[in-house]
Amino acid sequence: MLNVLLQHGSDLSADVVAGRMAHAGFDVPVLMSRGPAERNAIVMGGAVAELRQPTLLMKPDVLEEEIAAELEGMHFRGGRRSWNSRTAPQRKPAQSP
Repeated sequence: MLNVLLQHGSDLSADVVAGRMAHAGFDVPVLMSRGPAERNAIVMGGAVAELRQPTLLMKPDVLEEEIAAELEGMHFRGGRRSWNSRTAPQRKPAQSP
């Protein structure tokens, strides 16, 4: 899992990370926060098929409404066809000598 700060809507930094994870054979979803300029992307690889939308589990001492609103605004973005692990080249097992 890696948190990536995106500078603008066309910033491909999260896609680069996701592509490398997918190339390693992982399923890769990207959890995005919506924002007009800066966006946050959480790139996850591995056993992630059952992940669900994040929710507030404990009431924070401060900024409860802001945190809850940000969590509600997050969404999973599917993989780009070029790096989605289901379409990425499969790794071949190592040959024994």
